[in-house]
Amino acid sequence: MSQTNTLIPSCAIEAKQFPSAQLYNALYDYALTLEKVAELTVEDPSEAFEDLRDRCDLVRLKEQLKDSKEMAKGAPVDKKWLEKIRTEGKYATVRNYPPDLR
Repeated sequence: MSQTNTLIPSCAIEAKQFPSAQLYNALYDYALTLEKVAELTVEDPSEAFEDLRDRCDLVRLKEQLKDSKEMAKGAPVDKKWLEKIRTEGKYATVRNYPPDLR
């Protein structure tokens, strides 16, 4: 757990330093204002973009959930609550990974 606490602040610093992160965050903030936008996705993103997106989204989620009573309960979290957070944040739907091969 201490590694996670150390990782998040470094992501926040990095996310503010790079113009690409600033651009991503500006586009994301704009998308949040648009009612017709349900989620923000990128078709076939590069690994570098996925890394950037994950870092920016981690910082965004940390801020969004900082006062969450649901997160304070610990795992597992309620699926309806999790879907509400995903929808409000316009995060892309996550597929099961690895896919269920049954």
